[in-house]
Amino acid sequence: MLELGEALTDGVVREVREETGLIVEPLELIELLDRIHREGDRVRYHYVIADYLCSVTGGELKAASDADAVRWVERAEWNSHSALRLDPVTVRVIEAGWQRAKALNSKSGEAK
Repeated sequence: MLELGEALTDGVVREVREETGLIVEPLELIELLDRIHREGDRVRYHYVIADYLCSVTGGELKAASDADAVRWVERAEWNSHSALRLDPVTVRVIEAGWQRAKALNSKSGEAK
């Protein structure tokens, strides 16, 4: 959640550090989406979620206090019917980020 007056990319850096122990540099916005939770006709919560492609620049991967574990996964684990169960929207966003990272890596390889 952004703090009052905090720039979006600054919030990304802070949240990732708090939740994963990693220091990142946001590269670009992958997707902006919202989740609206209703109770009958009343809107209870309305979240706006900005998913960024980031480059890891430091830190050490570790679970925050609200998680039991954290780990890196191979593409096949989140892009298939494996034991890792993810919301289809989450899979779509991760895949879009993976494809964009792959394109950026190809482009930087061509520039060398």
